[in-house]
Amino acid sequence: MRSISWITLLGAVPTIKAQFVTPPTDLIEKKGYLDIPVRYKEVPTGICETDPNTKSFSGYVDVAEDQHLFFWFFEARNQNPETAPLTVWINGGPGSSSMIGLFQENGPCGVDSNGNVRLK
Repeated sequence: MRSISWITLLGAVPTIKAQFVTPPTDLIEKKGYLDIPVRYKEVPTGICETDPNTKSFSGYVDVAEDQHLFFWFFEARNQNPETAPLTVWINGGPGSSSMIGLFQENGPCGVDSNGNVRLK
């Protein structure tokens, strides 16, 4: 009986391990405003953007050692990204994810009723 418990436990290890996201190791690290660390990478074309000339970046602003704000930045589409105004959308809190703003309100893509990402 005891061996069955161990076999069951060992069989559950891959499932338990799969619940944890591996931290990214390929992020670019820079210092932002007030020397606040920012870690990011370019998002591949085709994820919420199909124009290869329009770039997007996602990453984290490390506001404290154990506090990290996620962001997803999209370059301007119909203007020069170097001179276009910047809009920052901050959303979230208890029960509300910033992804709601990305996919339903201000972002360049949305999710249809079948769960597919589509451009707006």
